[in-house]
Amino acid sequence: MKILQINSVYKVGSTGRIVESLHNYFLNCGEQSYVIYGRGKCYKNDKNVFKLSGEFFNKINALRARITGMLYSGNFIATKKIIRKIEKIRPDIVHIHNLNDNFVNVYKLLKFLAIKGYKVVMTLHSEQMYTGTCGYALGCEKWASGGCKNCPHLYLSTKSYIDNTKKAFNKLFKVYSLFNSNNIKVIGCTPWLTKRAQRSILLNRFDNQSIINGSSTDDFSILDNVQKEEKSVLFINPRIDDPVKGHQFLSGLVKVMPEYKFTVVGPYTNKTKRVDGVLYTGRITDKKKLVEYYNKANVTLMMSENECFPMTIIESLLCGTKVCLFKCFGPDECYDSEYVKFSKYSDIHELAQNIKLVKNYDNSIVRKYAIKSLSERRMASDYLKLYKSIFESN
Repeated sequence: MKILQINSVYKVGSTGRIVESLHNYFLNCGEQSYVIYGRGKCYKNDKNVFKLSGEFFNKINALRARITGMLYSGNFIATKKIIRKIEKIRPDIVHIHNLNDNFVNVYKLLKFLAIKGYKVVMTLHSEQMYTGTCGYALGCEKWASGGCKNCPHLYLSTKSYIDNTKKAFNKLFKVYSLFNSNNIKVIGCTPWLTKRAQRSILLNRFDNQSIINGSSTDDFSILDNVQKEEKSVLFINPRIDDPVKGHQFLSGLVKVMPEYKFTVVGPYTNKTKRVDGVLYTGRITDKKKLVEYYNKANVTLMMSENECFPMTIIESLLCGTKVCLFKCFGPDECYDSEYVKFSKYSDIHELAQNIKLVKNYDNSIVRKYAIKSLSERRMASDYLKLYKSIFESN
């Protein structure tokens, strides 16, 4: 069975690590596995892995997207390369992950897959595949009730002042209408996303299921030579300057918890309002270094307004570190409250209290819970079963 995954990145970021994990698992199971991606480093030594979009054209397309407000069109050269590679591979299953980051024309790619009758598995890691633009709808319900237009979060979602959300939504609607409903499976990485997709006027005619993401139990683990620091908090934030990710709450949290040491992992700029007394490491791409930070922390912190299924939680638990965060939809119903504590969004006093309650725990028990429920092997096995059921039904 030939399996092709398409994603914006490979090996880096949450979806990039998921794609790598699935690819290696499928190869080890004797399947013919391939990956196409568009951003980041080129991994020429990885078997059947192809980067088909250049960084220069990606940047040009990002500029085009800001000018027009159309995030998922453009980049015709890379899209042609991707389509040619698909025609050459002739996969039995095309597994779509995140088609963002300006590396492909989403409409042309989906139109090609629909017309040619490919069997498609589409994993929703965020909301843009049913909103047409926004990665996070943030309480807006237009995507479920007539279609997006007059976006209330326009610049936050598009970095553009041109509102083409209605046009983008309608283009996606037309492309989805080309699919035979039996040729596409929509997979939410959380039950919350699946329920949203079932309400979507774009995706509700397809088979919607849930497969919860998993992470590598080898890459993320307890380090025997690293001791936990009792009053240390690790805040993982991939987009510090994005208010959805909650960095603006950190100063208030630090004020009510002066005895705690806070470390922020994530890229920052000269415009970032850094909090005094907090260690900012910048972006960490070295997994071993990231694992060391997880192991040192007594608590991993998240303060997002909206998340679908952040890999930070899984990675932390696999390293034996408990997590405290605001309620943010996707993760809210996925975890045992013994290991993941939720607070009301923006309530830093409740959050601080939950952090203070986390102490003197056995990190090996936390890891055992994560291995049982959240491992990459469980995730990959679920996907392979799905692929086989699709393949055998042909």
